[in-house]
Amino acid sequence: MSDFIKLWRNKEHQDIELLSASFTDFSFSKHFHEELALGIIEKGVEGLDYNGKKLMIPQGNIVAINPGEMHTGFAGTNKGWTYRMFYFNKKCIENILKDSFSKHSMVLNNASINNPSLFSSLYCLHKSLEEDDFTLNKESLLTHNIHQLFIQYGDVKLEESLSFKDYKYNMIIRDYLCDNYEENISLDELSKLIPRDKYQLIRNFKKQFNISPHQFLLLLKIQKARNLLLKGGDITDVALSTGFFDQSHFSKKFKTIYGTSPGNYLSFFK
Repeated sequence: MSDFIKLWRNKEHQDIELLSASFTDFSFSKHFHEELALGIIEKGVEGLDYNGKKLMIPQGNIVAINPGEMHTGFAGTNKGWTYRMFYFNKKCIENILKDSFSKHSMVLNNASINNPSLFSSLYCLHKSLEEDDFTLNKESLLTHNIHQLFIQYGDVKLEESLSFKDYKYNMIIRDYLCDNYEENISLDELSKLIPRDKYQLIRNFKKQFNISPHQFLLLLKIQKARNLLLKGGDITDVALSTGFFDQSHFSKKFKTIYGTSPGNYLSFFK
């Protein structure tokens, strides 16, 4: 395993520093972060000296270090470790949680977390912030992951706020997505349509339609694009007109639904 490191910030989320790295012999000396440091171990084992204990975080686990907590970082085995990290600015966390939690200390209780579902979701978020992706997907993943992290492993109390009006609110969101499918819609945009915070919006929509707002929007885009292609539309023009970043982005998403590229799909109908 050769050492490498990559650091970046997503242009839409400048308050999150992102890292992807692999180390074999390197060790981090004792230090702390001003941010919430949240990582996922992709390969190998990372060791930590943390709160007087030596922790070993294996592949598939999550590491969570609260702001100000002293720790080290080193290879848990002679094969090293590969991992991805988020460094969340405190304000970023506060802004995500403020509307859904009546009380929160912003402190996580576990430095090592074994939760395959959350691990997979955090990986999707990290990749989404690394690659071109729809704004709604990035914001939905961010909101979902932070809420789940603090609901399951933090000192928080979730406010109950569901009401009979949520069915009506879900229809408002669905209709807005249908009417504006070609746009790169943001979660902020949707949350202004109804009196629900972002987390509640996603949760309620998914409860009714068994699909998240982003997934619904993506399906709309692909279905509209498919119809235009079958009417003779150019693949590149169709991709751009339905709100994809480029033909490559469209083709990748199209294949996840239809199992083949747009060009190959069309060849069956000629």
